[in-house]
Amino acid sequence: VVRTRTLPLMRMVAYAAMLIIAIGVGIWFGTDLIPFANPKKAQTKDFNDWIVKDAPKGQKKVITLPDGTTVWLNAGSTLKVSTAYNQQKREVQLEGEAFFEVVRKPDMPVIVRTGNTEAIVKGTSFNISSFNQIAVSLVSGLLEVRLIDSPKEVVLLRPREKVALRDNRLQRVENSDDDWAWKESRIVIKDAPIEEVAGILERWYNVAIVLDS
Repeated sequence: VVRTRTLPLMRMVAYAAMLIIAIGVGIWFGTDLIPFANPKKAQTKDFNDWIVKDAPKGQKKVITLPDGTTVWLNAGSTLKVSTAYNQQKREVQLEGEAFFEVVRKPDMPVIVRTGNTEAIVKGTSFNISSFNQIAVSLVSGLLEVRLIDSPKEVVLLRPREKVALRDNRLQRVENSDDDWAWKESRIVIKDAPIEEVAGILERWYNVAIVLDS
């Protein structure tokens, strides 16, 4: 059930104008451990087959992949995992936002695809989002980000670095711990447009916000 709220425009302007809005909402953060099938029992599976896991608006999920990698899935996001995951390769597709803690396997990197971008990971922790724009923030380890249709467009990230997709180019941008504040059940908004603020609140609380001019 989606509830609708009409907010006066000036009130939304006040929210967007604040330098930082931090709201503790841990009361509804649900940890949902979802183990996938043992890959040794899926030797005949095809990499074109996917297991789909959703975190509906108003909810978040924690997913454990067959190799032990942990994925925090933000509200309004979808993760698709190959049924052959952890056999010859480790590949997932993301719509929305997720935080990954990847189990290190140097001979089999994790490939996270979202839109026209993919992150190649051997063992690290990072946040990746396709809300508003595609952006990847690295917490630990090393991470390679590249464009799927332009292999020469590659950025190597080190801890505390971030890259965003702008005008179909990967650009280094300022990194912040706030990028993964949602994982700790906090909303942090910095100088965001009204529409972006409304979108965040809609996903978190499963409501439809109508901007009243």
